[in-house]
Amino acid sequence: MMTSGTRTFLVLYEAAFGGVELLAESAQEQGFVVELIVLGAGGPALPRLDIAPCREVGGDAVEYVPARSPERLAERIAALAGDSARRKQLGTAACERASECFRAKRHLADFLCIAAT
Repeated sequence: MMTSGTRTFLVLYEAAFGGVELLAESAQEQGFVVELIVLGAGGPALPRLDIAPCREVGGDAVEYVPARSPERLAERIAALAGDSARRKQLGTAACERASECFRAKRHLADFLCIAAT
C-alpha cells in the first residue's frame, strides 16, 4: 500500500525529473549509486563515472566517462545533448534496468519513500 508520503514524493519526483532527457552529475566520488536506478526509472540518459559501483548498478543503461576527467564528462554531455537517438536508447535501457531491479512499481515507490526520508 502506498502511503500519502510516498505519493507526495512521487509527484515531486515527476515534477523535478519528468521529461528530462539527460541528467548529468559532476561529482568525482560516487559511492552509493542506487540513485542511478531511481533516476533511471524516469528515462533520462545518465552519464556517470566509470567506476565499479556505477557499472554494477547501471549496467548498459549508463554512458560511462573516465573518473577524474571533467573534460571527458563535458564532451560526453555535449555529445549526448546533440544525439537524441542515443539519449532515447539510454533512457529506454535505464527504464528497463529499473524494472529489472525493482520488478514492480510498488517496490520503486517504497524505495523512493525510503530515499526521501
